[in-house]
Amino acid sequence: MRAGKLLFLILIVITTASYADVGAGYVMKIDYKTKSGDKASGYIKMQGYDLYIEKIEGKLYYLSQNTKKELVLSQKKSTDDSSFWPSDKVFSEFVLSLLNDTWITSSDLIDIRYVDHNNNDRSIPTLVGKKTKIAKSEILEFNIVSVIGCTPGETVVSNLTRDDQGWLTFKKLKRIEGVGGGLYCEYSVLIYSEVSAETKAKISELKELIKISDALNDNPDIYSKHDFQQNQLKIKTKVQELKKAKVVVTQTCAC
Repeated sequence: MRAGKLLFLILIVITTASYADVGAGYVMKIDYKTKSGDKASGYIKMQGYDLYIEKIEGKLYYLSQNTKKELVLSQKKSTDDSSFWPSDKVFSEFVLSLLNDTWITSSDLIDIRYVDHNNNDRSIPTLVGKKTKIAKSEILEFNIVSVIGCTPGETVVSNLTRDDQGWLTFKKLKRIEGVGGGLYCEYSVLIYSEVSAETKAKISELKELIKISDALNDNPDIYSKHDFQQNQLKIKTKVQELKKAKVVVTQTCAC
C-alpha cells in the first residue's frame, strides 16, 4: 500500500519498505493467562517509540536491544499490508517486557476502514468495550495473536461502543469531509448515512465551534481557560449528536 495523505487524515502510514516508521503505533490482540488460572483475550495499543517493526524483502523484523530480529508469522494471510498474525513466543515475551507494570485491555475492536482521495486504503483501529486493568506480575502466559499498524496521531473523537460495529462498515461509508482545525490538529467527519438538512446544520455548527476553539486557543491573553473549556464541551456535545446521525468525527494531530 502506498502511503499518502487525505487532507487532514494521515491514517496507518505503511510503505513498501516497512510496516512502520519511527513514531507509528500498533493495536494488538492478546491472549493471556493469570497465575490464578484465569484465561482471557483483549486488545492493547503500543506506541512506535516503544516497539519498531519493519518489512525488508518480504520479511518482518523488530528491534530488540538494538538488534533486528525476524518476526515469525503464522500461516494466516493478511488481506492488506497493515495487519499480520505473529506465531512467535520470543516476540510475545518481548512485547510483555515493554508493557508497564499495569496496563488496560479493551474487550473489542472497531477497525474503521475507507479509501482516501488518493485511492489509498486507510484504517483507524479503535478500542471499545469493557476495560480491564491487568498487573504484569500476575501474568503467567502471554501471547500476541494479531497486530494492526497505525499512526498514534489518528483518533476517533466520537464515543463509540461495541454496538456501533454494525453500521461502521466500509460499504456503508458515504463520504468524508474536513471540518477544520488549528496548527497541530485537524478534524474530519466520516458520514455513514444519507445527510439530512438537520445533519448538515450540525456539521456546520461543529465547524464554527472548531473555529472558535482555535481562536480561543491562539489568544490566551484575551480569552480565559474557562472559555476554552466551555467551548470544548460544546464540541463534545455536538460530536455525540452527530454520532446519532451515523457521522463519526476524527482528529489528526501532527505532534
